[in-house]
Amino acid sequence: MKRLLALCLALCLSCSLTLAAAAEDAPAWKGFRGLDWGASKADVIALEGDNYSETASLDEATGLTGLLYTDDITVSAFTDAYLVYILGDRGLFMAGYAIDAENPGADFDYLESALTSLYGAPAPEKEAEYVALLNGFSSGSPSRITCWLADRTGILLSADDYGSIEIIYIGLDFFPDLRPNTTGL
Repeated sequence: MKRLLALCLALCLSCSLTLAAAAEDAPAWKGFRGLDWGASKADVIALEGDNYSETASLDEATGLTGLLYTDDITVSAFTDAYLVYILGDRGLFMAGYAIDAENPGADFDYLESALTSLYGAPAPEKEAEYVALLNGFSSGSPSRITCWLADRTGILLSADDYGSIEIIYIGLDFFPDLRPNTTGL
């Protein structure tokens, strides 16, 4: 779970200039768990409830708010997950799950298959960017990683050698460098 928060913080810090420079009137779009990217803290609490821990380390380091939910979080076939929402000045821009896997290889394969059924073929051209972010800011490197691009959301599935699996959802309009170049298509 600490790795999930470290990854979210790393992405925030490495892209803080991009986030600050984003247009003030960016439109809302489908984001995470039924919330639009840009949703407010109140919107998150209305959806998930007020049984969260606010991550002070994010607030002190970046001015961002992290809401961590640990009770009754189900992700696909996993019933003991952690859920985190990361919000900035313009609202929700990143969120994800952390799972302590009992069978890391099989569990990763299962989630990879499930995510592929939802988002289509993975985007291997983005994996190097995500690995570089993980290696630069996280305490450990992922042993496996797969990512997808869907609408305005980037999805990252990663696992380490210790049985931790994370699924991170990123609002790509807040991080345009992570979006595919679709000019002229």
